[in-house]
Amino acid sequence: MTRGGIQAPSPTFPKVASPPPGGLCHQDELPLSSARPHVKFAGRTTLYVYEIAEALQITVRHVLDLIAEGKIQAVNIAGKNNATGREFWRVPVSEYDRYLRENSNVARARWNGIK
Repeated sequence: MTRGGIQAPSPTFPKVASPPPGGLCHQDELPLSSARPHVKFAGRTTLYVYEIAEALQITVRHVLDLIAEGKIQAVNIAGKNNATGREFWRVPVSEYDRYLRENSNVARARWNGIK
């Protein structure tokens, strides 16, 4: 990118808090700028945990467990200087799609109302 004829540096994504115990979230491999828009979530590149829970008809705690287990990769946007120690996860839409593809039988059954 250029600004006024000057080459602007590419954005970098700093490392943030460690992944939850027992899971690897690969947040360094998922820069938010690499996410693409989604048909179901038009105009969105990332999703909140509660949105994934609603879409998959599971609990928020279950989504957080999937993130902790590394089954859904997510980015903790809380940052290093987060005084509360809370984690604020965002999931790229492309990761949501990948999870659905790999778990298509479960997703298809839930979509059709089969529990």
